[in-house]
Amino acid sequence: MNLKTSIETALGTKLLKTSPLGVGFGLTGLHGKTSDGRHIAVKAASGADASGSGGGAGSGGDGPKLDIEAMMLRVLLERSSLPVPEVYHSEPSLL
Repeated sequence: MNLKTSIETALGTKLLKTSPLGVGFGLTGLHGKTSDGRHIAVKAASGADASGSGGGAGSGGDGPKLDIEAMMLRVLLERSSLPVPEVYHSEPSLL
């Protein structure tokens, strides 16, 4: 499954447009707009599919764990007044 399809499946909506978003650390980043009106920022392990597998920086034991980053964002949202983005979906290779 390609990244666009993985995002659409995870969010339950179509992506109308995307543009590259620099995220570093060997990850792929996208800014997108969904058919339900959301503006989203996406981080994905390079080569990742919707199952969380597939090469790149997110595979193996030492790659990024984007589900942990999502958990930290949710904690910040609950416990601080910092401007934190809402997390719509997370798994080890897709945020």
